[in-house]
Parts: sequence; structure tokens; C-alpha cells
Amino acid sequence: MKTMMVGLIMAGLLSVSGQTTSAPKKPSAAAQGLPVGAVKTGDGEWKWKDPQGKSWIYHSTAFGYARVEDVPGKTAAAQVGLRVVEVKAAEVVFEQATPFGKSRWTRPVAEMNADEKAALEAHEKAAKPAQSAK
Repeated sequence: MKTMMVGLIMAGLLSVSGQTTSAPKKPSAAAQGLPVGAVKTGDGEWKWKDPQGKSWIYHSTAFGYARVEDVPGKTAAAQVGLRVVEVKAAEVVFEQATPFGKSRWTRPVAEMNADEKAALEAHEKAAKPAQSAK
């Protein structure tokens, strides 16, 4: 019994001694879904031009990266389907289509990110001509 225990311990020590410890490798941007050469333009947003000359906007999501074509004249918020539902005194209600249905949230005006600010500006710009036509 002692011989078997010593043999098992020796086998374990020999198998551990062959292993080396090194820092885990960080996956490259391409492995994560971002193309090589993508330029960070904002919080969770990158732009990249493909070999055919099309510009793309990449957004970081909980499930990886979402890609939409960068259309000149369209705001980033409009390209990802972000829209204003209601404007209250100090906060704004937003809505966006997701793969799981519509997502709706309320954000204080002071805490809005760039996409939300762009959506609010587009909403206000669209509301002005409608008010002046009355």
C-alpha cells in the first residue's frame, strides 16, 4: 500500500513539473469581433472602412459587437434604431428594437450618452417643423 501511494505521489509530481506558468493571452480584437484597424470613436463605438470602401460602425453589446453601415447624413442613433418616446421635465424615455423585442428605458438628461443626445436632438428637430406648421 505504501509503495502504491509513493508511486501515485511521484507520478503527480512528475506531471506537474512539466507545466509552465505564463500569463493568459489576451484575445486579439479580430477574435472578439472587431476588425483589425477599427478606430474607437466613443464609449463602446468603433468605425472601420472595409476593402470595398464601405464604412461600418461597431457597437459593443452584451452579446458581442453589433455592426451597422455608416450612412452619411444619418446620426448614429438613427442607424441603431434608437428613438425618443417621451420627453419629461428632467428625463427622457427612449426605445430601441433588439433581437429580443423592444427595449425601453428612462434616462436623466444630465446622464445621457452621445447616442441618446443625438436621438433627442433629432426628435426636437423633427418636432419644430411640426409645431411651426400649425
